[in-house]
Amino acid sequence: MQKQLEEDTKRNIRNFQKSEAGLYPHEILMLSYLEKYAAGAEPARFWKQKYGVEDISALITLLEERGFAANGKLTEKGKDEIKCNEYVLYMHRNPIPDISMAEMSILINQNPSRPYKDILWGEFNRLSLEYARSLNYGYYRNMRYTMYLFLLKEKKYKDALCLLSEVVFMDLKRRLSGSAATYEKEYH
Repeated sequence: MQKQLEEDTKRNIRNFQKSEAGLYPHEILMLSYLEKYAAGAEPARFWKQKYGVEDISALITLLEERGFAANGKLTEKGKDEIKCNEYVLYMHRNPIPDISMAEMSILINQNPSRPYKDILWGEFNRLSLEYARSLNYGYYRNMRYTMYLFLLKEKKYKDALCLLSEVVFMDLKRRLSGSAATYEKEYH
């Protein structure tokens, strides 16, 4: 199981694309944790599991050598890199099952002038349509729920309520028309 997880991680991070400043998403993410780790905090396990980083101090040293940090503190260049690539922190804190960090880094590089939230919303819509066309309503329902959560965080409550209503309708319809086993199989 652990071996498979490591192989999946290696395959996923191979698809990461660099930012304009030349950093991969996991390096940008490290900038947001750098001062904490430089102060002696224990690194989280996700670094190895999700991003394949085995040596935190080596990565911090590399970022310092490239001018993104100095003496355990972010430089202006490092702060700017985080600000220009907010999507990395968002995707890390809000994992979306159908959109990986690697896919998002590709989309960001293809559309550098568009805000990352607009790109993400476009992907939500694209995936919703794809699931609806293929009659995969379980995935469609889950994507609509993800969209609801996204709008909730954006404080767009009216739009969020519309999506939640659709999710609840689909859940009720499935509950009333099928068995609980069918529901569990399609939605979870």
